[in-house]
Amino acid sequence: MIKPWGARTVLLRARVGSLNYNLHDALSDKDWKLFVLPSFDDLYNGTRYSYAHTSPQEDYTVHDIRRLADLILKGNPYFLEVLYSRELAIHKPYYHLLEPLFHQREIITAAGRVHLYRSCLGTYQEKRKNLRKGTATTGTLVERYGYDTKEALHAYRLLDLLERYAACAWNFAHALSYDDPTTSILWAIKTGMIADGDIDALLEGKRRQITSLAPQYDQPVSPAIADLVRQTIQTIVHHHLIHGDGHA
Repeated sequence: MIKPWGARTVLLRARVGSLNYNLHDALSDKDWKLFVLPSFDDLYNGTRYSYAHTSPQEDYTVHDIRRLADLILKGNPYFLEVLYSRELAIHKPYYHLLEPLFHQREIITAAGRVHLYRSCLGTYQEKRKNLRKGTATTGTLVERYGYDTKEALHAYRLLDLLERYAACAWNFAHALSYDDPTTSILWAIKTGMIADGDIDALLEGKRRQITSLAPQYDQPVSPAIADLVRQTIQTIVHHHLIHGDGHA
């Protein structure tokens, strides 16, 4: 059973980040996404709850479950990843209601790949801007290496994900995880082996390479799949209003 988040029921808890990419090591922190069912006040006021916590050991963000549908359909790679999480817990009374999203995850991902392409490139640009700013938990990396190796890793991996996804015949699960990450450039970025003077050229070279993939990603979004995602979440929220946390 998943513990509630205050007065809200946690519908889904998914580990995200390096574990799912097979890029984790003993020093990796744990990243979690929690999705809660909306309260009556949330629905009445038209609000969507969110919360974020960051620490050196564990990061987690909490979202209204309705955000999952929104961001999956926008091709947000960090939310699509939830459907492929290696460490996942679902509130038991809702398992059968959420099952369509997980059962058809590859179809859902492929149906909106044009948005995935744009989202990955947009996020890449944000990571580039923050490369030498650092945060409360990554400032030491900037001091040590001259740039935020964590941000650089995210930036490169998102571009590499686009390349791998197309090369893997649109198998997102395979594209997401690396068989032997220690031999890849990602591991070199993660461990600070790429010099500060070389990281910008490496990232920009990868970005230019990825632009050639644009025609392969420029596919229309399937209305039927979009309806499936929205209807699944609407059914869950409706069930919650009628039955609470009880079984259907």
